[in-house]
Amino acid sequence: MNCNEYEYDDYSDWSKTLAKNYTKKELQKRLNDVDKLRDKYKRSHFHAIERSASMQGCSQARAQSGNVVRSNWDEYNAINNALEIHERFPKMAKQEGDL
Repeated sequence: MNCNEYEYDDYSDWSKTLAKNYTKKELQKRLNDVDKLRDKYKRSHFHAIERSASMQGCSQARAQSGNVVRSNWDEYNAINNALEIHERFPKMAKQEGDL
């Protein structure tokens, strides 16, 4: 199996749910919003790292900001995969005009 030949069941439940509940246009907007936040979250994480003078200093701030960065990345990937589902499996995705 080529890496570009995923079956519908290979996608995460999150991506499948996004594809079922949002149109391609709505997902594109969400993807852009999440992408815009990525730089903000990365800067916040790097700032938390710079503020700590030792390995234990500000460790909670580093951990929280790192979790936010990873969460943002996970959401970006899920939305991106949902858009791929729209392209490859249009019958499994919400279309314009669907209720």
